[in-house]
Amino acid sequence: MRNFLFFFLLPFYTFAQNATEIKTLDSLCYLFKQVSLEDHQPNNSFVNLYSDYIVSKIDLSRTDRKNQFNVTKYKSDRLFQKYCTDFDQVNLKFFPFSDIVDIENIFNLNEIKSLTTLINKIKKNNSLEIFIVTINEYSPYTTKEEFAYQVLLQNRNDIFKKGSLVLLINQQKREIRISTDDVAKEFVKDELIKSLLNEKILPQFKQNDFYKGIYNTLIELDILTK
Repeated sequence: MRNFLFFFLLPFYTFAQNATEIKTLDSLCYLFKQVSLEDHQPNNSFVNLYSDYIVSKIDLSRTDRKNQFNVTKYKSDRLFQKYCTDFDQVNLKFFPFSDIVDIENIFNLNEIKSLTTLINKIKKNNSLEIFIVTINEYSPYTTKEEFAYQVLLQNRNDIFKKGSLVLLINQQKREIRISTDDVAKEFVKDELIKSLLNEKILPQFKQNDFYKGIYNTLIELDILTK
């Protein structure tokens, strides 16, 4: 399986949408087939067109532009992988541009802002990195454990002395996963994770109050990892 990774510079302040330049996934798929991947890299024209396609789907007037980018790129990557011939040979990696990736759209804008503020506080004061991901499938992996582990493996930052943690929510399958890297597991032990799930998350999730469940969990993590 090839390793294939797009790096985008997000032109949030300079992007001017031109309908004649925005390509459909079909046309991008066709272009992709013409691209030589001998060096495991797409050519610049494809990267630029794909980047334009992603950014064209983002509402630049909203404050959650990074989350929109994460969601749009993830969904587009998976559509490419599913429907574009030869794209299934590509190993797509998941590199979020923000701490919250709400693919299932279970949080509103104010809730994302509130959770992001709390995550940033924990990162600054406690040196613990936290990712929140909501998703309805685990492609290209098969289980929530694999997906959560890959998010940690591909995105953790060594500057956070207490490591990294990912909180994964699959509303459709009613599955929740809290995973830690080797550093964070010394501060967020299995007993604490079990307690967070049973006492903070599940009671609220049963009432479909996902925000309150996650917010209460972050408050507890803030207290216990100082």
